Amino acid sequence: MRANLGMTGNQVSSERSVAVLSPVLGKGAARDALNRASRAAHHSGRPLEEVLATSPGLQGIFTAEEWRDLCDPVHYTGVASALVDQALADRARPGSDLGQETA
Repeated sequence: MRANLGMTGNQVSSERSVAVLSPVLGKGAARDALNRASRAAHHSGRPLEEVLATSPGLQGIFTAEEWRDLCDPVHYTGVASALVDQALADRARPGSDLGQETA
């Protein structure tokens, strides 16, 4: 799976990047910057974090290591933990039939 994610040039993490950059740049500007960087990464074959680190307007916001961590899909699970928490809470609720086998 890691190899498959690597084939995307870590662009799968662009949503996370927009979320992290939005408080700094504003949501629209963050999305625009990520769109430009994603296109440049795709066309050049460079990893997204490398393009972001050298993009005008983004230089100096993070170190190269911070860009790498931000773009590493291992560090981004989206809302998975909230979904798991909700599923466990639903299952633990008295009278819940979640997780019960049906005949």
